[in-house]
Amino acid sequence: MKYERDLRFLVKPRTIAANGKVVDCYVFEIPEEVEDGLYPRWWIDKGRHVVLRADQRRVAPRGSNEASMVYQNMMINEPIRGDVFVFKPPWSTKKRPVSAVSRALRASGSSKTQFR
Repeated sequence: MKYERDLRFLVKPRTIAANGKVVDCYVFEIPEEVEDGLYPRWWIDKGRHVVLRADQRRVAPRGSNEASMVYQNMMINEPIRGDVFVFKPPWSTKKRPVSAVSRALRASGSSKTQFR
């Protein structure tokens, strides 16, 4: 990307409200058309270096429009709750000992088996 590491596109630092706090941000804006009349702007948290807001301004011959995406509750390198990856089998599942499954695989001569 031709804009990578180019600080000419840094707009003056600003603050934004995020997760109930005021956060200092770097605001980057590309002042020329990127594609099809699109002019992007990103608000990047100075402390965590994550995008908190992305603005898009599209200029077209028949009119213009603007859109903002605000990212909230963003967690980077945070511990995951223990209940997130709990396996809950379907109600019709029957519990079998591992040895029974191994015997069924050997008896079938296949590495695949049908569980019922």
